[in-house]
Amino acid sequence: MTFDLDFEMFDHCSLTVNSHVSPSSFPSSFPPPPPPLNSVAAQQALGKNLTPLPEPRPSNTLVTSGVYALARHPMYGALVLAALGWAAISGDGLRFVMSGVLFLVLDRKSNFEEQALTKRHGKEYEEYKRSSKKLIPWIY
Repeated sequence: MTFDLDFEMFDHCSLTVNSHVSPSSFPSSFPPPPPPLNSVAAQQALGKNLTPLPEPRPSNTLVTSGVYALARHPMYGALVLAALGWAAISGDGLRFVMSGVLFLVLDRKSNFEEQALTKRHGKEYEEYKRSSKKLIPWIY
């Protein structure tokens, strides 16, 4: 799909945006993005503990297996990686900036969640924090 925008005030200005991206538009040496942390697997691992709020449910149990063995907040990490992937595919600088903003927001939200989880699970959660990454396995 191509959009042509002509500015009447400046007849010499024209903007064409090509919104179609194909795999052939990337060099062959461009590595494929890592598979997302499968948000569905994270949701299934949490089960009844899943909540959109930063406070754990009263019946919360600490989940440290599956994708949660790799990262304490894998759904947030998957969202950030997906946003970065979309920015890379589109080549849009604003999308990279918004991916950074999303990272900061989710990192901040996870801080609140970790405070509540530390309060709920104490030393067990502190040990879990030492043995796992926060959002993105092996990185952060």
